[in-house]
Amino acid sequence: MLKLTSRKAGLAVAASIGLAVSLTTAGAASAAVRPADSAGNFELCSGGNYSSYASFPGRGGWSTNVVPVGYCYVYNIGGNVNETVNVYLYNGTSYYLGSTIYNGLLGETIVTTATSFYVE
Repeated sequence: MLKLTSRKAGLAVAASIGLAVSLTTAGAASAAVRPADSAGNFELCSGGNYSSYASFPGRGGWSTNVVPVGYCYVYNIGGNVNETVNVYLYNGTSYYLGSTIYNGLLGETIVTTATSFYVE
C-alpha cells in the first residue's frame, strides 16, 4: 500500500519519557517500508489544516507531541495488547476527533484530515 509520507527527512528525538521518535515530512507517496509499518511503532500524520496529537488513556494519559500540519512523527512505544488511542486536532485549542485501537504487535499509522482521521 502506498503511504502518505516519505522518509525525506528523519529526526530522532528522545521524548520526555524516553520513547524513540522520528519525524518525516509529508510528500510524494512512497512504497518504502517505514518504521510504523513494524511492530511497536505508532505514527501520527497531520493532514488537513490543523496540527494533531494522540493520547493513550491506558498509559496514564500519555500523549504524543503536537504534530505540525504536513508532518508525521513516529513513536516506538511497544505494547502487545489492544489499547485505546484518542485523536485530537490542535490549533491552540484541542478538538476531539474520535478514538481507535492501537496494538503494538502490529504497529499503526493514523492520518488526520481537516475534520476526521483514518488508520492506514
